[in-house]
Amino acid sequence: LVQAYRFETNTWRHVTCKGEVPSSRFGHAASLSGHDMFVFGGFAQGRSNLNDLWRLDLTTFQWTRIDAVANRVPSIRGYPAMTAIASELFLFGGARCSPGCTCNSELWRCSVDRKTMRRDNADGSLRAEWRLVAHAKSTDADSGPEADPTVPLHRYKHTMNAVLVEHQLPNRGGKQREAG
Repeated sequence: LVQAYRFETNTWRHVTCKGEVPSSRFGHAASLSGHDMFVFGGFAQGRSNLNDLWRLDLTTFQWTRIDAVANRVPSIRGYPAMTAIASELFLFGGARCSPGCTCNSELWRCSVDRKTMRRDNADGSLRAEWRLVAHAKSTDADSGPEADPTVPLHRYKHTMNAVLVEHQLPNRGGKQREAG
């Protein structure tokens, strides 16, 4: 369900979207890049964990699922923080909950530039490459950078915004838990 607020009339309206629509979810991350809104992960009804990435073109209201190149994608998680700088998404933290919650401190980067995303010839789907760029302690990623002690501890339900002046990603609030 997508709803849009109209400033000039101070009203909300339901928007009819096209394409394959993502499953209903909560605890997901969303961020804007240009005329696109990206949605990652969260929990489906019944609390199953998700790690899918979707793009909603805000000019046509067309949904598109974006698959990962080589199936390298952040693990399933809810309540991560995500922000965009130009055509790059940055995803931090989140929790895998089932039945308890395990938080992580991974920072992932994904290029969502329309010119560089790959199109799969078999089904026409879009593919983007995720890269693990930082993590605090152990991670379930099979490769990537060494653990960095300066990375914030494992957390979820937090916010993150891009500061373009100094190329920083401030991370604010949320709940902090030990890994594992």
